[in-house]
Amino acid sequence: MPGRTHRIWTKLGHLVPCQNRGVLLLYDADCGFCRWAVAWALDRDGEGRIEPVPIGSDRGAELLWDLAPAQRISSVHLITADRGRLSGGAAVSALLQSLPNRNLARLAATSPRATGAGYRFVARHRRTFSRLVSDAAKHRADRVLSKREAFPAQRRP
Repeated sequence: MPGRTHRIWTKLGHLVPCQNRGVLLLYDADCGFCRWAVAWALDRDGEGRIEPVPIGSDRGAELLWDLAPAQRISSVHLITADRGRLSGGAAVSALLQSLPNRNLARLAATSPRATGAGYRFVARHRRTFSRLVSDAAKHRADRVLSKREAFPAQRRP
């Protein structure tokens, strides 16, 4: 139902609005590969349902209040109104399901174990993967992220 706001509970009973069954995507803003990957997803999010949130931000700390700082930054997290918080490979799989082209989502769903293992490999080697992303691609990702963070899903007209 357009315009309907769903809410997610956080520490001390705070509610986080999530409009149009949107998702909050928490990512490591210090990781070039992570920023590039999130921008890739945002480019494919035609409905504007994904709201990126840097893990190291105040909002990231509030949303991940129950995790130690090392746990927060160790993987990507996705928060949805209907499925709660997912992390790592499960978050990537759910994120792909929220995008219009679901071919990658079907592939990820075929083997959640392989998706998780692939995610853990990339997460452990994200510095190496970050070096593979060009500076131009990182700058473009930063522009995409800053535009979306300036107008998150629940505040967009």
